[in-house]
This record gives sequence, structure tokens and C-alpha cells, in this order.
Amino acid sequence: MKKLLTLTLILTLAAATIAVAQPAPCPPGCCDGHSFGAQGKHRGIGHGMRGDAPGIKRILAMGDEINLTDQQRDQLENMMDEFRMEHVDRKAELQKAQIKLKALMRDEADEGEVNAAIDEVSELKAQMQKMRYANHQKAKSVLTQDQIDKLKQLCKDSRCGKGPKPGGSRRGPGIGG
Repeated sequence: MKKLLTLTLILTLAAATIAVAQPAPCPPGCCDGHSFGAQGKHRGIGHGMRGDAPGIKRILAMGDEINLTDQQRDQLENMMDEFRMEHVDRKAELQKAQIKLKALMRDEADEGEVNAAIDEVSELKAQMQKMRYANHQKAKSVLTQDQIDKLKQLCKDSRCGKGPKPGGSRRGPGIGG
């Protein structure tokens, strides 16, 4: 019975891991951990929200094209640093919780303990996603509507390495969408 329970938990965890697997990052320099999008998917430290708009690093690289002011550049650079610092801490917490969960499952711990550990991992992932979304909103608030529109257009023109998908469909509205 314990082996069946352990196998079921392992398969459930494996399915959940596959379901939240992170897609490959954009080409180098495209995004940095803060890309804007409506779908709320994360792709690691290189990306915030999946969508059609660039992250802060790319926004800074495109600063001349969208007419970023020196003040906006400073604000975005500070946001990027703050986000990265917080992300490192949260990621460490998540990794510790995942190690604890694997140990409990390996040791065939009580079902309640395993479920509590699964809940902790899920909660930490949710906190990280909320943190990314809040950072996305904060960075977006630094830009003017004209700058947001220019970014949308640049990304639409495949400047972000995310042009239209084959068949003409797109992932989402991106910044401001």
C-alpha cells in the first residue's frame, strides 16, 4: 500500500512538474526577468510574464528607440536589481521546500506531511508568480503610453525575437494589454 501511495505521489509530482515546466528562454539579450504579458507564465530569471513585450533589460537596450529619459533608465535599473535580489531569496526558499518534499516522499512519510510539503511548494511558486506580476506592473508604470505603444510595435516587428507564430496567431496582448 505504501509503495502504491509513493508511486502515485511521484507520478502526481512528475505530472505537475511537466505542467509547469519552463519554456526555453528568448535569444540572448531579449528579456531579463521582467517581460510583460497577460498570461502570467514565468520562464526563469530571464523572464517575468510570458507575452509579446520585452523585459526590463531589453527595454533599457531599446531605450533610445522608445525615448527613455535618464530618470526612467535609473528607475528601471533599480527595479531590475531589486527584483533579482528578491528572486534569489524566494528561489532558495522554493528549492529548500522541494528538497524537503523529495526527502519526505523518499522516506515514505505520512501522507499528511507529504501533502503539507506539496502545499508549501505550491504556495512558494504562487508567491514568486505574484512577485513577478507586481514587478511587471511597477516597471510598466514607469513608461508613458507612447513608450508602451512603441514597445508593442517593436515586438510586433519581431525585435523581441517573438514575431507572429506560424498561422498568424499571437500569444497575447503584451504590455498594456
